[in-house]
Amino acid sequence: FQVIDHRKLTNQQPDQKQLVITFDDAFYDFKEVALPILKKYNVPVNLNVITSCATSGIPHWTQKIACLAEEFCRKSLEPQSTFNNISYTSCRPGYEENLAHEMYELLKLKCDDEINNEIDIFEKQLKYNRDNYTRMMTWTDLREAIADYPLLSIGSHTLNHPFLPKYKNIQELENEIFQSKEIIEKKLDINIDTFALPNGGINREIISVIERSTYDWILLTDMEISLVQTDKVYLNRLSPYYESRSENIFSLYGFHKKFSKRKT
Repeated sequence: FQVIDHRKLTNQQPDQKQLVITFDDAFYDFKEVALPILKKYNVPVNLNVITSCATSGIPHWTQKIACLAEEFCRKSLEPQSTFNNISYTSCRPGYEENLAHEMYELLKLKCDDEINNEIDIFEKQLKYNRDNYTRMMTWTDLREAIADYPLLSIGSHTLNHPFLPKYKNIQELENEIFQSKEIIEKKLDINIDTFALPNGGINREIISVIERSTYDWILLTDMEISLVQTDKVYLNRLSPYYESRSENIFSLYGFHKKFSKRKT
């Protein structure tokens, strides 16, 4: 395969099979582990940033529940333990991904404040040390990576990594999609032309907001959409693991742990 920048894809038949590499979220292990490998082989890569995570260095809610699910299982709580009156049945060690997926499905449609409140309660129940959350790249880390590797392109991955279809208010969608671009451009002093949808969620309202944005490239995951007329390019990315997008999210949590262990 020829690895290329996603913005160089065309409708013309290439002489060689082409491959595009993208990463979402901007976990710190991208800088620590993945980027040196990409530099070694001198291949272009796209990294899509969640602005709230780059500001705080703390992961988004889906990664938090992955970490909490691991802790929940590690402490070997009884199978009928409850969290906010929710009974979890798969909490023994080795079932972290199942539990995280279950929690994700229960929380994804709740408002942001409710999600954060329930995560806070779960943290207290587990006496969880927030320093153990997966580390995220900060704005300083991102600036260093951009300066260090010219073949790295940055895209937006929203403000907070929500399940976008839950929003009924167009203003909330616009905030997540428009403001994230503005913040990244201001913080990193670069032009952002790429938007990656979080959590695999999309509907007509989301597409309408995207179509009014100034992004040129829209990255999807395991989904196909058909638009009669658009000046944007929608690229469907393939997940390497499960059919369910949300299951992929939590299988990748194990991927981060394996990478960290290999590094040490």
